Amino acid sequence: MEPVRPLTALAPAGLAEFCKARELPAYRARQIWKWVWQKGATDYAAMSDLPKELRERLGRELPVVSLVEKSVRRSAQDGTVKALLAAAGGRHIEAVGMPDEETGKLSVCVSTQVGCGMGCAFCASAVGGLKGNLRYWEILDQVLILSRLSGSRATSVVLMGMGEPLANYDNSLAAVKRLVAPDGFGLGARHVTVSTVGLAPQMLKMPKEWPPVNLAVSLHAPTDELRRQIVPMARKWSIAEVLEAAGAWAAHTGRRYTVEYALIEGLNAGRAQAEELAALLRRRPAKVNLIALNPGGAGTFAAPGEAKVRAFRDVLAGHGLEVIIRRRRGRDIEAACGQLRLREEGETQRTRRNAEDAEKNGHSPQMNTDGRRYSKSNNNGGIEPPRRQGRQGRQERSN
Repeated sequence: MEPVRPLTALAPAGLAEFCKARELPAYRARQIWKWVWQKGATDYAAMSDLPKELRERLGRELPVVSLVEKSVRRSAQDGTVKALLAAAGGRHIEAVGMPDEETGKLSVCVSTQVGCGMGCAFCASAVGGLKGNLRYWEILDQVLILSRLSGSRATSVVLMGMGEPLANYDNSLAAVKRLVAPDGFGLGARHVTVSTVGLAPQMLKMPKEWPPVNLAVSLHAPTDELRRQIVPMARKWSIAEVLEAAGAWAAHTGRRYTVEYALIEGLNAGRAQAEELAALLRRRPAKVNLIALNPGGAGTFAAPGEAKVRAFRDVLAGHGLEVIIRRRRGRDIEAACGQLRLREEGETQRTRRNAEDAEKNGHSPQMNTDGRRYSKSNNNGGIEPPRRQGRQGRQERSN
């Protein structure tokens, strides 16, 4: 059954029609729209110029956002905020808010799919494969929620979270259009970035259909042979095809695209690979974003040391390329894509196995309203005290 659409799914005309059907004055639709898209309200309680009775009624009939906050972590190191959010059907996704203390700006990284079907060897989002596409309003909800959790309005949005944006083409496009619309979130197109592993046919469609956003291509290798080991999807389109499509976008927007390159020790981080990458990009409208691999992803891959990262950068810069080393954010809260979801789903699976084991042993475990296990077979009034957690478990709850 199709879930109830939230307010973020509506266009201005749709919200006006909703209010008209309930015999509300036309200005109420404009008030509500302004609260959500200009002031960032994610519930009606914040809409102080609406009567209390109306706020309560709207809350019952039309939720502002559809996603439910499951857990929120805040980095003590750099202020990064990571949220685990539940979408329709109990599916889990992640979004991250990254504040810049010097400028006061906030970048929000959003997911476009539940899981990912691209299969990148090092990425935690790919573990378990693709579970489904997010609807455009679920992408938008992440921006509003992370803005509120971060304490400021997003000044840029990157579609670099879980999933491949161009594999969920229509919903990603609809979300981006609302983000850059003057009567929507109101970001300039230069402040929105779409990251893709290189779905060449979809990339070639972008000049005719997309606002002039920034484009980032997750390349991760300078040769097709090596790239196929890291990005299985690369078997469909060669590096030449991907960069040709990216070049068409650069010609359309008049701006360079970004090549994202995750450095993996012993695989793609040597001087030879740096020279090959420099030769590949030397005459292309591209700049390079080097990423030291985050710990805790898929597989047993490791990041090179800082000296190797700088040496790789120096080779590229020596050939005239603009190179940025991406600063790691939120390492103390597992802010890299997919890590928090994997932990949550792992705990859910363990809970399910415990319940199955209990039933096999003649018990019938249930959950009490406070989250503690309830078992008909115990002799403690039915309530089993919480099991002692290790240090990591206690830290997770505190975040």
